[in-house]
Amino acid sequence: MESPNPIIESSVQKPIKVLLVSPYLHPKIGGVERYVYELAKQLHANRSYVVTIVTTNPEGNTYRTAELDGITVHYLPARFRLSNTPLGFATYFAMKQVIKAVDPDIIHAHAPVPFFAELAAWHAGRRKFVLTYHAGSLKKGSWPIDIILSVYERLVLPRLFRRADAITTVSPTTLEEMFSAPESAVKASVIPPGVHLPVDGVLADKDSNTITYVGRIDLSSLWKGLDTLLPAFAVASKDNPKLMLQIVGGGDAVPRYEAMARDLGISQQVTFTGSLAGADLRAAFRCSGVVVLPSLSSAESFGLVLLEAMAYGVPVIGSRIGGIVNLITHEENGLLVEAGNTEALALAIKTIFGDSTVRTNCINGGLAKAQNYTWEMQTKKFTVVYQDLLKRYPKKILQVVPAYPPSLGGMEERVKELVYKLKALRVPLEVITSSFGATPGDVVEDGIRIRRIKKLSFITTPISFRLPFVLLRAQADIFHIHVAQPFYPIVAAFVATVRRKPYILHIRAIVESQNFFGKVFIYVYKKIPLRIILRFASKCIIMTDTYRDILVREYGVRPEVIVTIPNATGFVVREEPRALPPAGKVIQLVAVGRVDKQKNYHFMLRMLKVLKEQGSFHLTIVGSGAQEAELKTYAHELGVSDMITWSGRLEGSALEDAYAAADMFIHTAYFESFGTVFIEAMAKGLPICATRVLGAIDVVKEDYNGLLADFDETTFAGNVRKVATDAALYQTLSANNLKTVQQYQWERIVATTVSLYDDM
Repeated sequence: MESPNPIIESSVQKPIKVLLVSPYLHPKIGGVERYVYELAKQLHANRSYVVTIVTTNPEGNTYRTAELDGITVHYLPARFRLSNTPLGFATYFAMKQVIKAVDPDIIHAHAPVPFFAELAAWHAGRRKFVLTYHAGSLKKGSWPIDIILSVYERLVLPRLFRRADAITTVSPTTLEEMFSAPESAVKASVIPPGVHLPVDGVLADKDSNTITYVGRIDLSSLWKGLDTLLPAFAVASKDNPKLMLQIVGGGDAVPRYEAMARDLGISQQVTFTGSLAGADLRAAFRCSGVVVLPSLSSAESFGLVLLEAMAYGVPVIGSRIGGIVNLITHEENGLLVEAGNTEALALAIKTIFGDSTVRTNCINGGLAKAQNYTWEMQTKKFTVVYQDLLKRYPKKILQVVPAYPPSLGGMEERVKELVYKLKALRVPLEVITSSFGATPGDVVEDGIRIRRIKKLSFITTPISFRLPFVLLRAQADIFHIHVAQPFYPIVAAFVATVRRKPYILHIRAIVESQNFFGKVFIYVYKKIPLRIILRFASKCIIMTDTYRDILVREYGVRPEVIVTIPNATGFVVREEPRALPPAGKVIQLVAVGRVDKQKNYHFMLRMLKVLKEQGSFHLTIVGSGAQEAELKTYAHELGVSDMITWSGRLEGSALEDAYAAADMFIHTAYFESFGTVFIEAMAKGLPICATRVLGAIDVVKEDYNGLLADFDETTFAGNVRKVATDAALYQTLSANNLKTVQQYQWERIVATTVSLYDDM
């Protein structure tokens, strides 16, 4: 099947413009800075991409552009910094101008430094927005800052996650901590940093006595753990005076740690190199006997310096915290110690230098690990994310339905099938429904977000008071509202109107009721709210043409907004028509559907009593519902219990098998919007006997693929008897059903639905 949006599909062949957004950039030392720099270089080397970087100006509150390894970098002004966060009104307007000038296909922002990624998201418009989140919670245990960060993580960050079309993070730990909520989980994946393997093959000096730390040395980054490393080194060096400590990095906390080294009496063994890059940084790794990352916070989401050290054959020690635990397997490719435990870190240092077996295991295991984390591998994963986003349908569809599986019903199953078919075409969507048949809450099922809202019931109508608030916040370009019970379509259409979003009303059923209060309620519903929302709908989908006249005549709907899209079946279609079973064989009847008033099973059982006197028949009822116990009693009173098998609800292949095992399909409902069970029966070549009601008369054609009857048990039983005794009629009905079912295939239905979205 062709792409639902050939314009988007063809645009993927042109160079893709990617704007990388990072608050800071290499040569500033830091994992995020290196990540963005390396990703930019890899993308720039690929002719399929045009890369631009936007970051803040480390040299002052001015705007400038420059070239970095052939890549255009926009340095934005930032008047001041709060902790590590660049801020300023000029930053806001400069970001807007850069995005407008570059006009990227993809905006790829990097966080967690607050507000810079948010600026990019704010100005992104309808452009695809990718977020790479490099850390867990930002809170560090400093209560004044943590209060601000708590507010940010509770109120601001979730909105950033919602805006992102795709989210990546650097470790499974961060994925679990930050993106376990269904709204984020459905679009989040792990893409760790990468490393460059030594081109010359030169590894570290295995006899080196130097312990190396590489990282930021800022007062805002005390969580990096130098307060643990320096005392641990002092303890370890007492037993091994040859040990040296090399601290690579710069920042406003350097004087603090120089003073600590003097106080500990180790200043002669500690070297502060300042920030290193390129060949100097590679030389620092090669002269290391071990690289230590003693972080204290889960903000250490990966530990890139550890991976870089592994690539040079340097053993590593890391804290048992954050993403480090995903990178290091204890004593296989490094050592893990409890965060902040000076004694444990000192012991680990002694082990690395004193136990040759452990050291060799860590070196060999680290080298093997690094082979799976090259920048070429990691960049390719991002290109897959980019390509997928650009191939996706450009509009997000909100499917609003009163009930959804595991709730039992034809509407529920057809909506689920439609949702899965749309997802296969990369149409962004989510389902908002009630908690009918399921526990309230948000879940992700097969990559589809489903929001089940707690409900109350009024005359079988689910009522959810949170529904309008959920709909007001949900991302959507189009509301696809499935109409059955009253409450959900009314609220959804109202919210769509308030939000100025187009909405489709998909008429699954115009409900009826069998009791007085229900009839009054349904009458008012049809006369006022249903009439209003139908008239203002952008499109109305009906499943049979009979509903067209009803909508135009009784509800004043404009004919041009009405589109007929029938239901479909995914059943395997039988190849050959059926033949009437031989004389004397029990005729197997099957009925499928919820066991409730609408399906009119009391009438079916009375009809079965008439049949009992006319031949050998057996009925299998597939389904469950509130009336099951009552109907079993009624069947016993009628004397037909021995003619019935109650199979309960069946799904998948078991349901197909139930149709395939039958000789005839019967249906006695008071009304149907369409009756997908009819086309399921057609797929298996079953002749159909049904009541002459709305929803059935467009699908079952008299004497062509079935027989219809009014609500008279004798007439209905006569139709069943006629089909069961006329071999020519039986085979004709079966053959015509196999022809008819071809028009009810999902490929045609979904293509028509997507075309409808295109027109809105």
